[in-house]
Amino acid sequence: MPTGCCVVPLCSGRGGYYFPTDKKIKAKWIQAIRRDKWVPTKWSTVCKDHFVKEDFSDGVSSKFIFEY
Repeated sequence: MPTGCCVVPLCSGRGGYYFPTDKKIKAKWIQAIRRDKWVPTKWSTVCKDHFVKEDFSDGVSSKFIFEY
């Protein structure tokens, strides 16, 4: 798991998940973060505090579904 700072505004969490490579899912993450004119880098992460068990296809933090 990455150890960088979470990119979500007003969050000081560390570690988490890199942005997915799938363009549709990545766009949903960016929209959910709500940062104006922001583009994630390959090192950008979102900490585990912003996810729930149902966000993962297998109930474990390895496979995302994120079909909002």
